Amino acid sequence: MNDDLYVDYKGWRFRAPFFCMRCGAEVDVLQWAFCRSCGACDCGKSPTARLYITDRRLFAGAHELINPNDSHFLEADRFIDAAEASKYPVLDPPKMFPPDGEHFVLPDPRLKE
Repeated sequence: MNDDLYVDYKGWRFRAPFFCMRCGAEVDVLQWAFCRSCGACDCGKSPTARLYITDRRLFAGAHELINPNDSHFLEADRFIDAAEASKYPVLDPPKMFPPDGEHFVLPDPRLKE
């Protein structure tokens, strides 16, 4: 990846590697440029998310202030170092059951546990 590659977002310049802002997983620059999250967190009920969608905090990699007057500016205290993502528990981890032959038996989402 080109070391000069960056994405400007809400008053900050982010550089590679790029991280999902909800779970801290590393993501491709094109994915990050469009939604700032990994595919799982972008699609709704994520099995990897560590922060609620309503949480003001966000995981972030390398970033630098470029425009504090941006109309959508994010305050610096909202950022959590992506390297610390493992300190936050996964909110809704995937539930795996023992294999049944060659297939995994997944729970029926319509049934209550």
